[in-house]
Amino acid sequence: MDKIILENLVKVYPFDRKKKKTDRKPAGHYTNEGMLAVRDLSLTIDAGDFFVLLGPSGCGKSTMLRMIAGLEEISSGSIYFGEQLMNSVKTSDRSIAMVSQESNLYPHLSVAENIASPLKAEMLPQAEINSRVDRMLQILGINHLRNKKPGSLSGGEKQLTAIGRALIKESDLILFDEPLSSLDEKSRNRIRVLLIKLHNEYPATFIYVTHSQEEALTLSDHMAVMNEGIIEQTGTAEQLYFEPQNEFTAEFLGMPPMNLFHSVKLIKEGTEVKAELLGCSYPLTDEQSKEILKHGLDQSYDLGIRPFDMTVDEKKETCTVEVVETIEDEHFLHMIYQEQKFIVATRSTRTFLRGAKIGIVPVLEHAVFFDSATKKADYLKPACITGLQGE
Repeated sequence: MDKIILENLVKVYPFDRKKKKTDRKPAGHYTNEGMLAVRDLSLTIDAGDFFVLLGPSGCGKSTMLRMIAGLEEISSGSIYFGEQLMNSVKTSDRSIAMVSQESNLYPHLSVAENIASPLKAEMLPQAEINSRVDRMLQILGINHLRNKKPGSLSGGEKQLTAIGRALIKESDLILFDEPLSSLDEKSRNRIRVLLIKLHNEYPATFIYVTHSQEEALTLSDHMAVMNEGIIEQTGTAEQLYFEPQNEFTAEFLGMPPMNLFHSVKLIKEGTEVKAELLGCSYPLTDEQSKEILKHGLDQSYDLGIRPFDMTVDEKKETCTVEVVETIEDEHFLHMIYQEQKFIVATRSTRTFLRGAKIGIVPVLEHAVFFDSATKKADYLKPACITGLQGE
């Protein structure tokens, strides 16, 4: 499989002409013809990549996946597999396999027969089919289920069977459309680990659609965050987490999400710039100060800080604890200062009580500055510290 190249893809779902003109349209973007599900989207996915499309429900990620598969008509734009234009190529001729949210197994066939069905359709020799099915059952760890019918399987077992049926074709491209979203946590964790192993084993490109950032951060070699039919940012999980290019990506990616402090007041003291935050002034780094002075203090900036980059100062009593979420020794403190709400993540044996007054110190070295008007961070990069989230 060569690179997958999407150029200026647009998908318009036409208006339902039977509806009355007075009927209220759902939120979204529209043309004269209908609703824009995908808006002038361009993307390149390298061969052999595990690429994840992450975004909220209704952002267009499944529509884009179906266009790649040939299951959804393209309104305009182009899809290339390498140098071959795929717009008019039938799904059956695209060397792809697909796993959806529903396993869609044949209910009258056993697990082994379901996995074998693509090979039987190609009329391969029975000995080869048996050999490949046996190997797939072993890889998936479901050999003990080989003779069971789908009706007796758990949700996780059904999805494993569907994954085996997709992979056994040895297609160049495997598409996953939220395959784990309806499973319990134990099954999701097990299959996530297995998918990474399978991707290492099979020389195929994986494109995986999800609204779960945990899946995206765990599985992806590279990923894209989508929103309202466009791609907000692409890159590795570390790049998107530590260096978000806009406020949507910053807030969407991360658990807890990045704190945003809007229109932060910046003051100059000599060659140094300080940010007034949570009732105190904190100096920026030399690099941050230079960039801010280059673009001007009169410009309005929003400041993004991850909850793990805010520390507790027990000597101060400037902020109020509203809610405490505790998991073992990790605390997520939902704080308020005046009208500003934010979250602090800390590991401590200390007990934090609702209503308590404590001080919070931001680590501005890792902060992201966004233009308040455009909501973008085009010029000022934070210090990227590998493993920071776990510290």
